[in-house]
Amino acid sequence: MSDGQGDGQRDRQRDGQKLRLAELAGFLAAWPGQRRLIALAGPPGSGKSTTADQLCERLVRLGRSASVLPMDGFHYDDAVLIQP
Repeated sequence: MSDGQGDGQRDRQRDGQKLRLAELAGFLAAWPGQRRLIALAGPPGSGKSTTADQLCERLVRLGRSASVLPMDGFHYDDAVLIQP
């Protein structure tokens, strides 16, 4: 059974991450000029895809063109990647 402290800490971390993501999106949206490429790296299950999707959504809401280009499986041989 949880005493609630762990949940509260996770909520604060999540809120902090959302704030940093909003700040980053605002910074990038205000950055004029050429196309930007943002790469996210981390271990499996660390939230890279979720973060990329959320950042993309925020940028689009701010009027910028944005896309997520997943690289999952890039390390596999072509023979594995083209299997049905």
